[in-house]
Amino acid sequence: MKIAGSSPIARYAERKERNPKVAVFDYFADKKEEPRHGDQVENIIRRTSGLPDSKIQNYQNAYQRETSTEDVFESSAARFRDTLRSFTIESVTGFFDATEQNLQTIVSNEKSKVRVINQSQSQAPARIARPFVEKALTDEDFRMKMKDAFDLPERAHKTTVAEAILNEVDHIFDSSRYIATSRNRYLETAKKAYDKGIAHVVTAGNLGRLATFYDQIGLDVPEDAYRSVLANDFTTIVGATASQGTTTTRDDKAASFTSVNAGAEFSMHGVNVEVIDEDPHKPHFSNGTSFSAPQTTALIHELFEVNPKLSVDEMEDILYKSTLPVKGTKEQVGAGQIDPERAVYLAEQSRFVDVAILV
Repeated sequence: MKIAGSSPIARYAERKERNPKVAVFDYFADKKEEPRHGDQVENIIRRTSGLPDSKIQNYQNAYQRETSTEDVFESSAARFRDTLRSFTIESVTGFFDATEQNLQTIVSNEKSKVRVINQSQSQAPARIARPFVEKALTDEDFRMKMKDAFDLPERAHKTTVAEAILNEVDHIFDSSRYIATSRNRYLETAKKAYDKGIAHVVTAGNLGRLATFYDQIGLDVPEDAYRSVLANDFTTIVGATASQGTTTTRDDKAASFTSVNAGAEFSMHGVNVEVIDEDPHKPHFSNGTSFSAPQTTALIHELFEVNPKLSVDEMEDILYKSTLPVKGTKEQVGAGQIDPERAVYLAEQSRFVDVAILV
């Protein structure tokens, strides 16, 4: 499905593998832009799971908009809200549609062996509003235009202007029939994948520091502004934790960047994760929930290998029973940090004992 102004880009990002077991939905840029985000994610899955490249299928998951960020910045006060609405709708429907189309490719293939999908991508109201809120906070001319656009008093504080933009984007998320149609189509296909026993691992996003900044300046943010649009009953949302460099996990804590209220169910280490660089022989480390999610994906693949009869619900139950407490709120880290060894042990036991009674 194509929404006016939004063009999903959903296709194989490499040659079609014969019998892949894991899929990666991500952004795979031109070779000249290496290292590509999707390649880094795939590298973590391969290194963590031991799977060869032939067992991981990469899918281009992107979209094109007719309305650009610059279009929103440059629109007049009279046209600003309409332009922001177009930008928001195109961003969300494009994201939903690309994800749905790639999901459909997998679920419609009766011979597919894919049991786990990794999607280290996120979308949320605060993420879309971020550049416009930042400009409203720092650019007086833009701020004055926003006061006219939202019919605010000339003396309105900059945080009031920023809140107006955030609330507007959040309202568009909730009220747009285009977004609703796109979301429903995605959810229908997501349920098909779930019913087939396919786990869909999604990153929580990296808006944690932004949330902290907004709190510090007293900005009143809508409750669901950081929630991932892919947080639902058919996905597994993963946040990030940070090791403190000790031999124990007892002092591990939520990574400062991991999004709050994004729907995180579990967490894995996401700080100083080794990823590929332009030079494959040169160690390179990065931070992000983009890199905690693929570690979870690799673990889930192993759980399904240990017990192929596990449903997605049973797999998640095992993860819940394998979490360790860390410093951080449930809104940041979900149930806690996953202990991979414990999870594999419980998966082994589940071959003989019902998952519900495992302890």
